Amino acid sequence: MSLDDLIDTAFRRAPAVEANRLIHDVRRAMLDEQGQVVNYEVVLMGRPFSFLQQEVAPRLALFLHDKRAAPRMAFISLFVDATLYFIRGDDFFRVIRESLSLDPAAFRVVYQQWQKTGRSSAGALTGVS
Repeated sequence: MSLDDLIDTAFRRAPAVEANRLIHDVRRAMLDEQGQVVNYEVVLMGRPFSFLQQEVAPRLALFLHDKRAAPRMAFISLFVDATLYFIRGDDFFRVIRESLSLDPAAFRVVYQQWQKTGRSSAGALTGVS
């Protein structure tokens, strides 16, 4: 799995200069659709996909836990160069899970650890405590 695989899951993409209006529009549409929505903004700025695996995913899991929101209630506003990609939380974590070669049960253990610490660790990524 790669950044391209993640970007392929985007449900909307647009020029980053339109971010404020578009994030508002997506938030409003999702709020109308499901009643609760959380946006998480990520600026990649040339960082590798591993940054999403090791830094963003754990922090996002903790953030969602603190907001009492499930991944399905979230969308990620991912800025890559001059483009903004909107990715559903479930899709983001599915791509991360597949990129780590973890089955759903093993990833659940990792995700629960992330919810507690917001950090990645070698043990967490292998499902070992």
